[in-house]
Amino acid sequence: MDYERIKYFETTSKLNMSHIDIIILSLENVGFTKQCVKSIKDYTTLPYHIIIVDNGSSQETIDELKKIDGVKLILNSINKGFAGGNNIGIKECNGEYVVLLNNDTKVTKGWLEEMVKMAESDDRIGIVGCKLLYPDDTIQHAGIKFRGLSPFHIGVGLPKKYYCKPKECKAVTFACVLIKRKLFDSGIWLDERYYPAVFEDIDFCFQALQKGWKIMYCPSAIVYHYESITLKSNFQKQRYEIIKRNLLRLKQKWKDNAPVKPKVKILRIAYDSYAFIIDKINIIRLIIISSFFRLYFHLKLKPLKIVFDHLTNSIHNINKNKMGKMD
Repeated sequence: MDYERIKYFETTSKLNMSHIDIIILSLENVGFTKQCVKSIKDYTTLPYHIIIVDNGSSQETIDELKKIDGVKLILNSINKGFAGGNNIGIKECNGEYVVLLNNDTKVTKGWLEEMVKMAESDDRIGIVGCKLLYPDDTIQHAGIKFRGLSPFHIGVGLPKKYYCKPKECKAVTFACVLIKRKLFDSGIWLDERYYPAVFEDIDFCFQALQKGWKIMYCPSAIVYHYESITLKSNFQKQRYEIIKRNLLRLKQKWKDNAPVKPKVKILRIAYDSYAFIIDKINIIRLIIISSFFRLYFHLKLKPLKIVFDHLTNSIHNINKNKMGKMD
């Protein structure tokens, strides 16, 4: 094994239910990790275990992580990426539910309870995402929609009062997500080829949809997210190349069997058909108008040509007569 188990902590159960495993992936930025753990302890009433998986941070960061009470700490000797690091953490879990939580997040009151409540409302619900907010209280994520196979966060930049109704989605972001243990038991795992991060959560959701699981957006579970701190801090120069490469990987992998299909919009078809017809009408109209003007100018100019020829002949005859008299 290329990681080290450090310590383990279990909260006191307040409810007669299995605990929930919360995995926090870490790569430097220990201040964010401490803030995240503190918010969990402040705002979580359900029984839980916290597992921090560090992806090859400096010794200074590791020393600070070891000071955090009430967690199991797993140290990877190298950066395993988002998928690889979380997969290692998942293998250490034994609870009914697993939460993947970015270290650059702050949870709020009732966050976990609301997601669990939604997951337990239907046996077919396997994945529950939350409402993610930027620090300025605008929406960062309220579910994911697709244009073709390209995913987009719903509600970005809108005030938090919007998107307050639960809904079924084709995908949610894994910056904060609740997953039933049964999905992992059925063979659904994060694909580690999406290294170091981005779109492995979409891929996981597609796997779940293929096996008949439902994915829900839970707006009453609110989490603040500083967004992509690890990616920006450690892969800034390669960031957009990583996004481009992993999006291509997603499209290549799912192009033939993706559980999402582009929506064919009737208005769009009508508009395209209308534009096509108008285009053809305009071409015909142009031909007709062009022909009309050619005919018009031909008829209009023909009398002028006759008059011009008559005048020319008259002048020629006058000049000819003048020359005759001079002789």
